Amino acid sequence: MSNLTNLLAFDRLGLSFGEYAGRMWAPALAAVVVTCLLLAVRYRRELRGEYRLPRRRRPADPVSFWACTGACLLVVPAFAVGLPVWVVNSAAAAVLVVLYAVRRPAWLGPALLPWRLVVFAEGLFLVVETLDRWGLLQALAGVGGTGVAEALRTAAATAGLSNLVDNLPAYYAMESAAEDPTRALAVPLGANLAPLVLLWGRWRRWCSANAAAPAVVEVSAAEFATIGVVGVPPLLAATL
Repeated sequence: MSNLTNLLAFDRLGLSFGEYAGRMWAPALAAVVVTCLLLAVRYRRELRGEYRLPRRRRPADPVSFWACTGACLLVVPAFAVGLPVWVVNSAAAAVLVVLYAVRRPAWLGPALLPWRLVVFAEGLFLVVETLDRWGLLQALAGVGGTGVAEALRTAAATAGLSNLVDNLPAYYAMESAAEDPTRALAVPLGANLAPLVLLWGRWRRWCSANAAAPAVVEVSAAEFATIGVVGVPPLLAATL
């Protein structure tokens, strides 16, 4: 699970990168295995065909390609040694901005700033904050306790909320409701694995962008939701 909610979770729990990874590697592995099994069963007929290797493509600008690859690969060990997230991200971004300013200046411009996403996310946080003032967190705190069943209810509540308001605001709301460490770790599970039912936000943009590409299967909102409804419950159960 690679998402901003992980950074928020281990910061809130006071865990180091290694401690958090030590607790979450098994759920992450379970999530991958269960997802592969579910998709293998659902698309077993399509998978019976012959797999053809795609034609190997060379990057148009190898220097920029390998520089971006190196920046991505160095981010993980930088987090692992305990460097602040903002320092790592800012350093990587600065290197790439300088690189493209030299090699491809036309690619740099205001369009790279994700202002629409920032405004949209801020709006969702304001919605959650408003609901909190009307007793949302008190209602969510009703999933109390420290056992597996309570952790499952916490993950399920986070999952439902994530589908309604996106995963970051949902994590923000549930983080305060889950005081027990076990339940606190169930929150990022629900926030990262379960908002896969309602086709909206980044998932809608991803499917729309890829549907126009040649030889790519288009996924409708109905099929997306059906697979999510069937797949998410066993996925959460396995990870918990």
